[in-house]
Amino acid sequence: GALCTSTRPMPSPGFGQVLVRVEAVLLTADGIRPRGWRRTGSGDGGSKEGTEGESEAGKVVPGSDFCGIIIDIGPGETGGLRFHEKVVVESRSHCGTCFYCERGQTNLCPSGKLFGYDADGGCQQYITVDYRLVHAFSFDLPFRQAVLTAAVASVSHGMTKASIFPGDSVLVIGSCLRALLGVTLAKCLGAEFVCVVGAEEEEETN
Repeated sequence: GALCTSTRPMPSPGFGQVLVRVEAVLLTADGIRPRGWRRTGSGDGGSKEGTEGESEAGKVVPGSDFCGIIIDIGPGETGGLRFHEKVVVESRSHCGTCFYCERGQTNLCPSGKLFGYDADGGCQQYITVDYRLVHAFSFDLPFRQAVLTAAVASVSHGMTKASIFPGDSVLVIGSCLRALLGVTLAKCLGAEFVCVVGAEEEEETN
């Protein structure tokens, strides 16, 4: 099968890292790819071709969007994070020093790795992550809502760039989670008509 379970030693946070006990993971059909699926480029799409790509989803722990509680803190700078804080983890790592990172476009960092695809993701009980990727949130916010942070942030950014005004008509391409969030946000911004166009493959897997 595409998925299996395993037991690993308890990880320890390194320099500038924190140890997070995972409490919630956001999983979509795109987040768990079958064995043999290879990522052939830097975009969101994948290919089932036989050519070797940058990574194979079947070789890493899935889960790109996750949140939890800090239970250990490594040496060095950790941005003031504290034990037992509830935190959400960014979906993609970044170096912090390249041209794109210095411009705030960390999603374009050439050395960045996407959790669940290029690096082990959140479908495990404990994970160590760079403190720069961790963001604390209120104890009053449930994990099941906090885990949507990255998805909502990316969609709201796109909607803001699109400059949607009350009465506008909006076309949303795709039927995945982010597309459905896009429908919700478009209506919140006052769009009068929202049309969703999904791919046949998405309809089969979502």
